[in-house]
Amino acid sequence: MKNLLLITLITTFGISEGFFNHIEMKPSAQTRLCQVFDATAKEYQKTIGSNDAAQTKLNIYKKRAAKVCPTSYVRNTAKKENARLCKVFNQKAKSYKQNMRDDTLAKDTLSSYEKRASEFCKAS
Repeated sequence: MKNLLLITLITTFGISEGFFNHIEMKPSAQTRLCQVFDATAKEYQKTIGSNDAAQTKLNIYKKRAAKVCPTSYVRNTAKKENARLCKVFNQKAKSYKQNMRDDTLAKDTLSSYEKRASEFCKAS
C-alpha cells in the first residue's frame, strides 16, 4: 500500500508543470512550435475584434511565441517582414508617383509612402 501511494505521488509530481521545466526542447521541436505560435498570432491579428478580450487573446498568443521562439528566429522573421514591407512601400511610392495628382493631399500621401519605405528599409 505504501509503495502504491509513493508511486502515485511521484507520478503526480512528475506530471505536474514545474517538474519538466529544466528539460530543454530539441531545436527542431522548438522551431516547429515557434512557427505554429507565430502563425497563430499573425492569423488571429488579421481577424481580431476591437474589444479588450480579443486584444488580450492576441497578447497571449504573442507571449507564447516569445517564450518558445529562439531569439535568432524572431530576429530573422522581423528582418524578412521589414524587407517585405520596404519593397511594398517602395513599389507603392513608385506607382503612386506615376499617376499622382498635383495637390497637397497627393503630395502628403507620397511623402507618407516614402517615409514608411525608408523606415522599413533601415530596419531590414
